[in-house]
Amino acid sequence: MKHPLVALEERGAQALTSGDGAAFYRTCLTDDALMVVPGFVVDKAMFLGALTSEAPWLSFLIEEPRVAELTKDCAVVQYRGRGSRQGQPEYVALISSFYVKRDDSWKLAYHQQTPTPVDAIESRSVRGSVADQKAIQDIASRWQDAWNRHDMDALSSLVAEDVDFVNVGGRWMRNRQEFKDHHAERHEIVFKESVWTTKGVHLKFIRSDVVVIHMEWSIKGDRNTDGTPREPREGLFTWVVEKQNGQWLIVAAQNTNVAARSRK
Repeated sequence: MKHPLVALEERGAQALTSGDGAAFYRTCLTDDALMVVPGFVVDKAMFLGALTSEAPWLSFLIEEPRVAELTKDCAVVQYRGRGSRQGQPEYVALISSFYVKRDDSWKLAYHQQTPTPVDAIESRSVRGSVADQKAIQDIASRWQDAWNRHDMDALSSLVAEDVDFVNVGGRWMRNRQEFKDHHAERHEIVFKESVWTTKGVHLKFIRSDVVVIHMEWSIKGDRNTDGTPREPREGLFTWVVEKQNGQWLIVAAQNTNVAARSRK
């Protein structure tokens, strides 16, 4: 499962795009933190001031994260960051974040970004545009929203007409209408009061128009067919999404419950 520090970096990326960056990093940074960004070395106060005065990022994605645990109280997270701002070219950087543990909580003490030419990144592997990556990430957000509103029209609009979809129980649905009918029935009782939470989304481009997604999720409030409540659970979804006529759709999916011992 995902390392806690990778999850923390992803929360920071989400805060940068939602306009909550200053609030997030005010609590996440150590008081003596240093941030090395292109052309500047800034302290905590300067960094928070910049976040307050600047417009949020349109998108910021974390790619290929790795964690090196140096001691039990300090670790480094390294990854490629890819983001965009209104009216500016795509930003790609190799990023290192150094964390220390203070009072049993991880705090960011040092952060450095080294900008990397986009062409150098693209030449090594297949990558989608920032717009495509954001559109694919949005599928997971729209799935959560449609599920929690129990809107089967919206949910089924995310899958292709000829989707192959296997649920956690091994039920294989072979087209959009079968997918919609099955989920509509299940949301009458089993999922009527359920709450879905998408916890993490990881992309791997196979081609510029085909992507594999691994999505971590949790659910609570669902019931057995006899109406008795189920325990909250977590799982891992694998999607294959394809760009068809300019729209990203789920063309194949398989879902799996994750046992508690597997999450440790």
